[in-house]
Amino acid sequence: MRRGIYQRGNVFWIRYAGVDDRTVFESSESIKYRAAETPLIQRMQAIKEGKQPEVKKIANYTFNDPEIFPPSTISQSEGCRHTGQRH
Repeated sequence: MRRGIYQRGNVFWIRYAGVDDRTVFESSESIKYRAAETPLIQRMQAIKEGKQPEVKKIANYTFNDPEIFPPSTISQSEGCRHTGQRH
């Protein structure tokens, strides 16, 4: 196995050290090992040229964000069906 490629579930992921020496983990979005080699080679070539590869950033969300997770419709007095505990 080539260093920098590993499998998580069915999908192959790549890892490499960026220009700033920070380890970057990135999905190849492929279930084929050979397809995962291509982005890794591209990233490593960019780093050799002194360029930091552009990586998609995903925003972090919390369960307290009402736009993403609306407040529960269960009233405070009902409590939990399974345990009887209240919120």
